Amino acid sequence: MSSFIWVLFAGCGLTSFIVPAELQPVDLASVPTVETTEQCVSLGSGERIGAISPEGHAWLVTEGEGNPQFRIIDPFGDGTSVTRTLELPPIQQMRAWSDDDATFVAGGTVWRLPDGGPRVRLSEPPISIDERIPWCGELETNGILVSDGQWVEQQDDAWYLWEPTGDAPLAQLLDRDGQCQGADGITWGLSDDGLLWRVDADRAEFFEGFAGWVDGAAADEDLGILLTGGTLWVGAPERWTGYALQGPESLERVEGGGDTLYVAGSSSVLRVRDGAFARLAVDPKRPVVDVVAHAHGVWVVEEGQLCHHADGPAIRVDGLRPNQATRDELYTFTAEVVSPELGKETGWSLAVSANGAVVPLVETPEGGWSASGAFPTDPTTRFTLEATRGESTVTRTLSVHKLRLPGERSWAVDVKPIFDRHCAGCHGVDGISTDLTTLEAWQDRLANIEARVVDLQDMPPQDPNFGEPERTVIEEWLERPLP
Repeated sequence: MSSFIWVLFAGCGLTSFIVPAELQPVDLASVPTVETTEQCVSLGSGERIGAISPEGHAWLVTEGEGNPQFRIIDPFGDGTSVTRTLELPPIQQMRAWSDDDATFVAGGTVWRLPDGGPRVRLSEPPISIDERIPWCGELETNGILVSDGQWVEQQDDAWYLWEPTGDAPLAQLLDRDGQCQGADGITWGLSDDGLLWRVDADRAEFFEGFAGWVDGAAADEDLGILLTGGTLWVGAPERWTGYALQGPESLERVEGGGDTLYVAGSSSVLRVRDGAFARLAVDPKRPVVDVVAHAHGVWVVEEGQLCHHADGPAIRVDGLRPNQATRDELYTFTAEVVSPELGKETGWSLAVSANGAVVPLVETPEGGWSASGAFPTDPTTRFTLEATRGESTVTRTLSVHKLRLPGERSWAVDVKPIFDRHCAGCHGVDGISTDLTTLEAWQDRLANIEARVVDLQDMPPQDPNFGEPERTVIEEWLERPLP
């Protein structure tokens, strides 16, 4: 059983939502239809989507008498599926991480099916779970679930209970490909009273102005929030773009996967990417029941069938997940180029970089590539993958960020702003003393910084605006000097 640590929100604040001067009109009747590769499978009696992995594997679940049964479909495979039966209590929620790895909340307990092995009972969250719940991340290492208005977070074998202010409980988490945070370390959520929550390891902010929201989602860089009346907000605080969706269609669902948002109604699915709207070709005779997006496309649940839409070939990665939070210092992953209907493709060459530095690759006997190395010291590592074959090019970006627990300090987030305000005059690039403008410079002088700033307290000298709060932040950072 994990230990419980109860933590209150620090620095809660309410910020009004600044509405752009004008909404950009979108005539739904004029949105062009985009050509995609579509694959459809029939749904069995009582079969539903349990979860979609970040790489697109669909876990279909059938529950009734006895243990739940799963059918796992790879949209970039040969069309075959794998069936499994698991000994689990009734499933309240689940997340799939690959074609043989998933996490379940079942019977009020967290379970893990690691890499095809037997189920493992992990822990019972410190709150009661009575129904399907908002949930993101990997609950055994880095995840959040919300039940009955309470928000609990599992981090590094401990449960943290966040106690936000406000009357309305959080109703929806805006996860990114299943993960709670993006590369910025921020978790977003919506409450019933129209507040948008912005939460990081130390504080929460609330943005008002989303009363009447219908659904919300997150892509790599943007949030998408749909309001009653057909208003769609795309972006984030301080950089919102508002769209007035005009037409007879009733839109009621938003999904995010990779860098793309999808907006769906009972008869249509729209793709929103880089400010451009496109319509997916769905069967007009079959009502759209649900949409679930992932890094390479979207699954559309229609009446009696499940259809996958993809733009074309994709780079699939195993060993790293989009927006993964980790405390690991080293990485190992494999990559391959796959396409709908054909599965793994050959004849491609691949180049990978991590924050601009070339990542050496080794070709595998299966026709893919493998790589291993140390994460850069930056808070976020952005892997850029580019596959080429002749004149064809396929690209993908995948961000992994260092996991920061509540109370832990980051050089980039916490310490550098203090340095810029109080120390850069003397310790800047052109300063009169040692250059301390980089994380590496601080890491090389940890003992000296602790002695002068924390112990002797003679640095910075004669600065009345540098006080105990700033000194405490640096002292806490020195205990575990995260990037």
